[in-house]
Amino acid sequence: MSSSSTWGFEHRDLVLGALAGKVSHPTDIARSEKTLLSVNEGTIYFPIFYHKLEVGGVFIGYGQAIIDAIAETHRGAVGKSHNFDWNGSLLLLSQDGDWTPPSTSHVSENELKQLHLGSAEEAFERAQEIFNRFFDYNRNWFTNTFIQRQKGWVATILDTQFGKCGIIASEDRLVFKKGDLKVVLSGNKLVQTEGRKKVFVAGRAGKIVRFG
Repeated sequence: MSSSSTWGFEHRDLVLGALAGKVSHPTDIARSEKTLLSVNEGTIYFPIFYHKLEVGGVFIGYGQAIIDAIAETHRGAVGKSHNFDWNGSLLLLSQDGDWTPPSTSHVSENELKQLHLGSAEEAFERAQEIFNRFFDYNRNWFTNTFIQRQKGWVATILDTQFGKCGIIASEDRLVFKKGDLKVVLSGNKLVQTEGRKKVFVAGRAGKIVRFG
């Protein structure tokens, strides 16, 4: 995969659509065996198209993320869940279209102002900035980590308090990065690092190796 592509898509072929409106009701937009992403009612939504196919979107508002970063081994469970609310923005791309675009309704200027957006034009400019930053920030990390031709989705969250969070979910595979925490989970094998410390590796036989 070249540096000009992300998640199997060429950046130049991805187009951010105009303001679709506000999310009409709480919606689970993407899930896998180990993850679930949701957006709240009132969140602003912009679709992302790949050759006219809607493959994801930019969300500005509020939602939830459930990350089940736990490996089940013969010696018991290793790892932990990371469940949190986010307030800010989320960008999602689905490799195989297996996601749920939200139902939307008209958004008023007053509703935009509640999200600190002065107008529809300003909202689109914010979404375009999020869209562009996704490729600048994730170009190496996502393209180097994801195993090509696997079904799934990729997302990045920018929260007003805890900052950036990256997620790759593909069948039973998971990559999760938040701050200095990075988790790579594939089946019952898990590698977790935090800062400079590699916390553990769990294999099929339940072997655990700790560093630091």
